[in-house]
Amino acid sequence: MSEQPITAAHVKYLREITGCGMMEAKKALVACNGDSLLAEGYLKYMGCAINVYPREGETREQAYMRWVWGMAEGYKRRLVEGHLPV
Repeated sequence: MSEQPITAAHVKYLREITGCGMMEAKKALVACNGDSLLAEGYLKYMGCAINVYPREGETREQAYMRWVWGMAEGYKRRLVEGHLPV
């Protein structure tokens, strides 16, 4: 699994989506190898992210379902690649 480079734009995006601080967002991106969707779920799991913010033209329910399906896809991808702890 190749690690994506973490840029300031990634950190800013994650901060806007989750409402968490800069260092928390950066630590989450490092822990998730630069995958912002996994990092969003990681922050929610750790209790840092406050809300799932709807994107433009999206209801709260749609935003929540996007997050749930994204987490499921992320876990499935990590399971197939063998990166989930047992």
